[in-house]
Amino acid sequence: VLALALVTHIVLALQKLVRRQTWHVSRWEGVQILSGLAIPFFLFPHIINTRIAHTFFNVEDSYLYELVRLWPESAVVQTTLLLLVWTHGCLGLHYWLRLSDDYQRVAPLLLIAAIAVPVLAFAGFAVAGRVTGEIMSDPQALEALKSRSNWPNAEDSAILAWLRMGARLGFLAVLGTIAAILLMRWMGRSLLQRQIQI
Repeated sequence: VLALALVTHIVLALQKLVRRQTWHVSRWEGVQILSGLAIPFFLFPHIINTRIAHTFFNVEDSYLYELVRLWPESAVVQTTLLLLVWTHGCLGLHYWLRLSDDYQRVAPLLLIAAIAVPVLAFAGFAVAGRVTGEIMSDPQALEALKSRSNWPNAEDSAILAWLRMGARLGFLAVLGTIAAILLMRWMGRSLLQRQIQI
């Protein structure tokens, strides 16, 4: 269900992007578009490291496994993903609800919650990451986790790295295609306007 929702959201968003007639957007809409385009670059590798690794490489991607893999080397990337997704979602909900009187009444409280949730999420991530790092500083504990989680070996890690890069390059190719379509459309309009003026 989550995979279908993700694919549907991305396809509809890119379709809407291709159909745009103007690039005059408000500041919040610009932030929502840019955050939406940035999310897949951070999210696809995470999906490959979890779902793909679990399904095709039999990795038991428990919360402990993920914490060890993410903290501290990928903490900034994971936090950026969290903030992008949260900001994108909050802006989308605000745009959808902004004309409702009920929403206007509770908007200040929702704003506090919208700020508090990611702050608390990062705090929990940081605390759990530090505690896990201390536990896994014991080589025996780390080896036990690797054995229990079926930690990817060097060959599997190389394949996963290739998949992460491929996913990013594939999405970049899609964005490049959309940019080319928009550029050709703009050039066609400019040429048509010149012919009309002549």
